[in-house]
Amino acid sequence: PDDPPPVSSGSGRFSDDTQQTWSIRPSLNYQLSALNLAGVSGQFSETTYDEDRETLIGSRGYLDFSYSSVDVYLRHVLNARNYFELALNGGNFLADEEGRLFRNSTDSFGISATYNWIYSDTLTATLNAGLTRSSVDVSGIIGGFDPLTGALCQPAAPCSTSNEERNFVGSLELRKRTELTTLNFSLASQIAPRSDGTEVVQDQARLFVDRVLTRRLSGRLGVLYSMETAVGQVFQPETATIGLARQDRDFLTVESRLSWQLTSTLSVFGAYTYATNETDVTTCNVDETNTRRYFGVLYRGVGLRR
Repeated sequence: PDDPPPVSSGSGRFSDDTQQTWSIRPSLNYQLSALNLAGVSGQFSETTYDEDRETLIGSRGYLDFSYSSVDVYLRHVLNARNYFELALNGGNFLADEEGRLFRNSTDSFGISATYNWIYSDTLTATLNAGLTRSSVDVSGIIGGFDPLTGALCQPAAPCSTSNEERNFVGSLELRKRTELTTLNFSLASQIAPRSDGTEVVQDQARLFVDRVLTRRLSGRLGVLYSMETAVGQVFQPETATIGLARQDRDFLTVESRLSWQLTSTLSVFGAYTYATNETDVTTCNVDETNTRRYFGVLYRGVGLRR
């Protein structure tokens, strides 16, 4: 959901920007009893960008960042169709790239509860709710004015700020699977990193439907709507104080896809994607729309055999 939009200069030139991400996600579970399970899971990822242009934070450039988190949870099975889970979680987001003044370090701690319900053999629901406390420290801000001193934030004298914020996080997911149709619908509010060097609160709605139309033809429809607000919103948009450090974004993506099965392992497909993106950088609004068309051949084999 955070794939940056392509550069649209109107000249037909393609951007040489690339993104590289390394990640590791270990987990360990221990069965305490027949009905209780304890576990711990972690994540560490590092994302770097190679750009063909130089920009300052607050413009359309990208910023390298790392993200780490850990969850400690206890699951209690209520019966064959239901379980309840309680979790403590913590995370760190760090955007600190060599050669850039801007630096954002955010530590988050929270608690959440999850309830999983298997209504039938084809319908499952999961409800998650929690509270997260974030401590944000931002330095090297260029643009706008310092809210305390009123001084202009410029390269020779960049501004810094810090804040603490509490955010509700949670999700509701419904999964319906039948012989011909797979449907996933979810509503979620979560903390997530973003390529502009900020950590954001994402409020999302997702709908994905896969349908077997005939013996050879299948279709897919996917819709994603997301609203993003920077964590630790301490900036004053009406007075443009530290304006370029505050970025809010709304975007909508719709994808349709048809696939034709040629053989048991080979298929061809065509896809059409429509995306619209609205970014608010305090006093600057950017609206973008783009469409993409894909045609491809997919080989899905049977794996290696001995």
